[in-house]
Amino acid sequence: MDSMENETLACTCQNVTWAQIKEAYDKGADTYEEVQKATGCGIGCEFCVEEITKYIDHLRYDNRS
Repeated sequence: MDSMENETLACTCQNVTWAQIKEAYDKGADTYEEVQKATGCGIGCEFCVEEITKYIDHLRYDNRS
């Protein structure tokens, strides 16, 4: 998923990039709902919700202690 940590759009409706999703996660938003609140992702067509949720799960798995 490293390729998602860039300026590619994760949410086209709200122009939210994968880098913005990761930044929100790094600042403590560790659920989809928190990332959505921080970035505005997923409030349009909701097509991105599943992929963003998977990405957050991936980040959480990679950062577990």
